[in-house]
Amino acid sequence: MSIRSDESMTFNLLTNQSLIIFRPETMEKIIKQGKTKEVFDFFGIKHIMGYSPELSEKIIKNSDVGIISADDIKITQPKTSSGKSFFMNLVK
Repeated sequence: MSIRSDESMTFNLLTNQSLIIFRPETMEKIIKQGKTKEVFDFFGIKHIMGYSPELSEKIIKNSDVGIISADDIKITQPKTSSGKSFFMNLVK
């Protein structure tokens, strides 16, 4: 999952929560150095989201965080019936 900086600022403002973004490559490096818990404690990170299932598993094994969302969740648009589309166009 890719989060733009404007989306992270919106998230911070609307939820009164901090969003700290670590690229997957950075997380791999932090894990390899054995500093996952130290880094997460420093930044107060309690949850992760948007990493691959494999990377999320590595993060969980090396820290005390929970997963909010993984990147394998599929987002789909619900299908609209032709009748509903016709009605919605009449109401415009």
